[in-house]
Amino acid sequence: AGDEAVLPLRAAEVLGRPKDVSFAIDQAARWNAQHESLRARFDLEHVGVLGHSFGAYTALVVAGARPALDWLQPSVAPGRGLGPDLRDARIQCGVALSPQGPGEPFFIEASYASLKVTMLGISGSRDQQQQAEPENRRRGFELWPAGGKTFIWLNNADHTAFSDSTGSGRRMLPSR
Repeated sequence: AGDEAVLPLRAAEVLGRPKDVSFAIDQAARWNAQHESLRARFDLEHVGVLGHSFGAYTALVVAGARPALDWLQPSVAPGRGLGPDLRDARIQCGVALSPQGPGEPFFIEASYASLKVTMLGISGSRDQQQQAEPENRRRGFELWPAGGKTFIWLNNADHTAFSDSTGSGRRMLPSR
């Protein structure tokens, strides 16, 4: 999922997106058990998640990062600090394209300490969104727990360099 959120952030959407991932995994489990043509087709012992932009937020949260409450509307008690643990223990690895750094507006520095799975982050020197400086995305990665993490920093890559979504209606355009 992509599409960067606009401030203020709707609490139901920010806290609901990770639950959508869990719902999708639950559905795959049901199909594995009951669906005539999909029975036993999903390997739920090896589940990964990938997201770009707002989707990167979602990937990080289901992998164990805790969202910040500071920017949510309506306010969620206690109104500031770490939000709920929305990790899905079935997620074993993740990829975050254009992952947010602290204060951008999904996370605070303490949010990343609870990441539990191997993560790959990819961003670039021109990756600005929500008035965030690209270096803050790198700062977020530095706060990910040691071990099981890789971060790829691409010179001159901007926020749209990780997809073919240019707004032009054309698909599969080469990245600048």
